[in-house]
Amino acid sequence: MGFDVKRFAAVLFGLLLPATVFAQGILLPVRETRLPELVGNTVTVRVDENVAHVSSEHVFLNNGDRTLEGVFYMPLPRGATVTDLTCEVNGKTLEGELLESREAERIYEKIVRLRLDPALLQLLDYRLLKLSVYPLEPGKRARVTVRFEMELPVERNTVEFRYPLRTDVSRGRSGWPQLPGPQHRGSRAENTGDSTAFAAAKLEIELHSVHPIGNIYSPGQKLSIERPDQRSARITANMASAGEGQFILYWTLARGPMAVTTLAQRRSGEDGYFLLSVAPVFRKGSRRIPLDVAFVLDVSGSMEGSKIDQAKRALLSCLDSLAVEDRFAVITFSNTATSYSDSWLPAAHRDGVRKFIQGLSAEGGTNLYQALTRAVRLPESSERFQLILLLTDGMPTVGETGFGPITRFAEDSLGGRRLFAFGVGSDVNATLLDKIAECGRGYTSYISEREIEQAVERFFMRVRNPVLSDVRLSLSPAAQVYDLYPVQLPDLFYGGELKLAGRYKSAGTVSAELRGKIRGKDVVYRFELELPDRDVTHPFVPRLWAARKIGFLLDQIRMNGESEELVQEVKKLGKRFGLLTPYTSYLTREPGDVIPADVVDAVQLHQRSRGRPADLGFTGSAQFAREQAAIKALAAPGPTSAGAQAGLKSVRAAATIGALKRAETVPDDATIRYVAGRSFVWRDSLWQEVGLADSGEGLKSAVKVRYGS
Repeated sequence: MGFDVKRFAAVLFGLLLPATVFAQGILLPVRETRLPELVGNTVTVRVDENVAHVSSEHVFLNNGDRTLEGVFYMPLPRGATVTDLTCEVNGKTLEGELLESREAERIYEKIVRLRLDPALLQLLDYRLLKLSVYPLEPGKRARVTVRFEMELPVERNTVEFRYPLRTDVSRGRSGWPQLPGPQHRGSRAENTGDSTAFAAAKLEIELHSVHPIGNIYSPGQKLSIERPDQRSARITANMASAGEGQFILYWTLARGPMAVTTLAQRRSGEDGYFLLSVAPVFRKGSRRIPLDVAFVLDVSGSMEGSKIDQAKRALLSCLDSLAVEDRFAVITFSNTATSYSDSWLPAAHRDGVRKFIQGLSAEGGTNLYQALTRAVRLPESSERFQLILLLTDGMPTVGETGFGPITRFAEDSLGGRRLFAFGVGSDVNATLLDKIAECGRGYTSYISEREIEQAVERFFMRVRNPVLSDVRLSLSPAAQVYDLYPVQLPDLFYGGELKLAGRYKSAGTVSAELRGKIRGKDVVYRFELELPDRDVTHPFVPRLWAARKIGFLLDQIRMNGESEELVQEVKKLGKRFGLLTPYTSYLTREPGDVIPADVVDAVQLHQRSRGRPADLGFTGSAQFAREQAAIKALAAPGPTSAGAQAGLKSVRAAATIGALKRAETVPDDATIRYVAGRSFVWRDSLWQEVGLADSGEGLKSAVKVRYGS
């Protein structure tokens, strides 16, 4: 078979875009010596309307044995209009030089030729700041602070902030960098001899606007968001991984009751992808739906100790968070279920319940069925948002314990009530909890016994202000859009948002109607989506759509059993978009890797390689049936260690599937890359395009590719 130049170019392109991105700023010594280490990077940003005032502080450590004279380079964000520029080194103000694209390209190429960082192609259109730094004494630190202002692009009320943020000049000048792979699972800090190590960066961003701020979204990072009022926000992001090589933040300036953002990605000649975000905006006089919440707490013997103590503290905290017009009920269950009251209690009565909650103790079995029957006996009201919050650490062992009867009861009896479950530990029946939560149009959160209090309180803060229930979305023309996830839309809460990922066939305007209920009355909000003919600036959108679809398909497999059609679809999506699944984990294997044939726990391997606890994971496809059988065995006294392990894997799989179905970000992975619409895998010490890696073709010869072409 002849040599395919296009395929080779694709492999080379993947090789040139590994996990490392020259950004944040790098300090290169003038003479041949080891590089200083970047040990800290803090970026503070204040945005007034669409003008960002940026201050970026870099801290470098000279861990060598001689005084260094160096040159600091820093790429400035794409499209930045620099109106003010200040540079400080150890408190002394210095004059920096802004290099334009041609000179910047020459420097980028020089660094690539030195093999310090082969990931500069995507920075060719960045302006480059150059600053001389001297002296940097052995064992001492240099603090480089760069301040500048930039105008941010605004499109249809959505503001975008991009900041290049990743430095890992990998493994020195002697040969190609040792790129991350399954055989390189140690910490980057081990390799200190000729590299500028990546420093986790912290971003602190303040937003200020004359208009209410709606959606706030980053496709690559989880954010900590505080909203002092409707026209300002404080955002913190801790960048501890490569992600897309830059930090991206979007926010919507709301001019109506709903803040709407549409992000799209479409290449010429292909169907496009879009991500729609809708968030209710709280204004003075806005009305929330009054809340009825039933707290259903497992007090069986296995909850004894810190579990029951944390659960009681969480319950008391939730009661304190109720609004004046809210009502509540408390139901506990062990061998039997007990209600503090058979009717809803006004929030003002919560003080009288404290002694009851504080006196709860753990003993007996787990009668989940009876607890559910007590919860649905509470009176229904179409004018109130009715929520069941269930917390349990075990499987049903008393009364009705069958999967079928319990789930049928939930399906027939929950009505308009929403049910959210917390599964504590690995002894829960994950499939059962997921199914009854699905019947209640909610979901299950799987948590360890150490995080009960924090997880329950955090969840309740998100749902305590309902604004729109029974949400439905219609798009017109309907034939233009398809494959939308999630399939069932969640309710909307103040401070939360609806994110819908989908596909579209052609460019144009799509009319949207968002319908729901407020206090039992139907309401409708109308807006439009502009879907572009070509837009390649949001590559995370297709991967986010694919992650959600994979989560949906895996959930169907878990609930209904494997089918060849579903398995093949999961494989295809995993390979195309570079996403780990139970069926594509073999892509990360190196020759000689030993992975048990019956367990391909790809997510667990990935997390262990990154130094994180293996708290979530998939099992191989052959394990699904075995896990379901093992769940039944776990209900009996004294489960075997093999059964306990199967239960743990089942909980991990359920948690991972749930995370995929509700994904808002797509995590990076050390052994898989998604670049320019292609997936690459680290195999045989080389980044290879997935299609090429599967074909069995080898690289027959080398082809020179001009730098920057």
